[in-house]
Amino acid sequence: NQILVVDDDPFNIMALSAHLKTYKFSVDDAHNGKAAIEKIKAKCQFDKKSHYKMIFMDCQMPIMDGYEASKALKEMMNQGEIPKMPIIGCTAFTSKSKLSECYKCGMDSVVTKPVLTEQLIEILRQYN
Repeated sequence: NQILVVDDDPFNIMALSAHLKTYKFSVDDAHNGKAAIEKIKAKCQFDKKSHYKMIFMDCQMPIMDGYEASKALKEMMNQGEIPKMPIIGCTAFTSKSKLSECYKCGMDSVVTKPVLTEQLIEILRQYN
């Protein structure tokens, strides 16, 4: 039951990881979308059954942002290169246009930062 947390801010990773660990999840992290894709591919390389339960993806990061990474990951999932896994967008923005952008790039759900316990419980219920 491993979850990947992707964020360029170490504090955000630490906070969300601590939250997830209270629900008995193991957490791995990446600091940008490119690193996340590399970790996911490496984890699935030898065993397609070995994959993350879900991915929490920050939207705005250097090198490769969450929108671009999510789009690439969904394409890889659709091509059968990696197993399907939910991508949960994490953003501080709450405007309809920003939330719409999250869904357009393939994110399955979106939570606002800081992630509240109620939001997290709902996401874990939905995808667990």
